[in-house]
Amino acid sequence: MASNCLTNLAPELIIQILKSSDNFADATSLSVTSRRMFTIWKMNVDSICEAILPRVIDCFEQARELLAAQERPRGENDSVLGFQSAIDQVRWMLKGADIAAEAAAVYLKHATMCRKETYTLPVEREMSMQADRTDFIRAHYRATTLATLEQERLPSQILSSWSMLDIEHVVEVTEWLIFGCFTFCDGRLQEASQENWLKLFDSMLCLRSDLHGLIIKPGESTSMEEQVRAHSQDPYKFDKVARLADLLPLVREKGTWYKNGYTLSEE
Repeated sequence: MASNCLTNLAPELIIQILKSSDNFADATSLSVTSRRMFTIWKMNVDSICEAILPRVIDCFEQARELLAAQERPRGENDSVLGFQSAIDQVRWMLKGADIAAEAAAVYLKHATMCRKETYTLPVEREMSMQADRTDFIRAHYRATTLATLEQERLPSQILSSWSMLDIEHVVEVTEWLIFGCFTFCDGRLQEASQENWLKLFDSMLCLRSDLHGLIIKPGESTSMEEQVRAHSQDPYKFDKVARLADLLPLVREKGTWYKNGYTLSEE
């Protein structure tokens, strides 16, 4: 009786019900309860998937950035993966989310062992772990996006939305993916090759050094002693919230030490 009442609702209401599902399993189960429900699902699958995805994928904006990089046109091909439908996109985004979550679990396990948080309260430890997990997954998506693009130049448009703390996270996660977890990373670097990861890591290290140099120099002095001091400092002593949108133009203008280790795109 309840099922009949539901299928008799206006299509607009059924669409909203499907969009409000907590996950895709609930939405697809509901869609096969009747021919009418399935027809409505099939005709509106794009908008329904778009509504559900942010609720089931952590760091959704960064996951969508990675998907765009994987679909980016390459020469004569329409896209890297040739997505044909919203369902294909959902499957690939969920696959990427599983990889990021598994990587985060392995990373946090080793990080917790290193920290030896014996005296931390359980609630505080859980909150800290959740924050670390979110930071890792966000950085994992960002690093994979840059490695997937396979560009000679680092994309200014993507980097401009980051802060200095974001770039620290990406460098840390990239280093861990390449050097710190060999058994996990083998065959699980998504669409990017190992060569791309190594090249990205070198470029990010050079860019980070230039950014730190810009931030900590109070004046225009460029003495050798001051430059050496600049690049040997702990990066977390600097302004973590400084925006790369403000700093990248200065890197181009001043042309600091490591500029020959990378190039920035114009957009």
